[in-house]
Amino acid sequence: MKNLVNILVLIIIISIAYFIMNKKKKIDQLEWENPSVISINKESARAHYFDFESKELAKINDIEKSIYYQSLNGKWKFYYSLNPEERPKEFMKNDYDVSS
Repeated sequence: MKNLVNILVLIIIISIAYFIMNKKKKIDQLEWENPSVISINKESARAHYFDFESKELAKINDIEKSIYYQSLNGKWKFYYSLNPEERPKEFMKNDYDVSS
């Protein structure tokens, strides 16, 4: 009976140690190396369409005349980093300083 209790205690200790190590491994893994991370800051997929404010503009089908149109042409700010660890982590916030 004492051997059975010792074996059960040993199994419980090994199981707990296994789950702790397995959980720590997932936490220590970098986000770009973790296969369970599919996307970060990504919008979900959707069908392409454009919403006009009136039927008349929809019949003309010139999206540049709509008040909802916004061109993405222009100056963009990019930051090149040699590796992912050096990338700016808070760049998506509105108050992030991009002057440097």
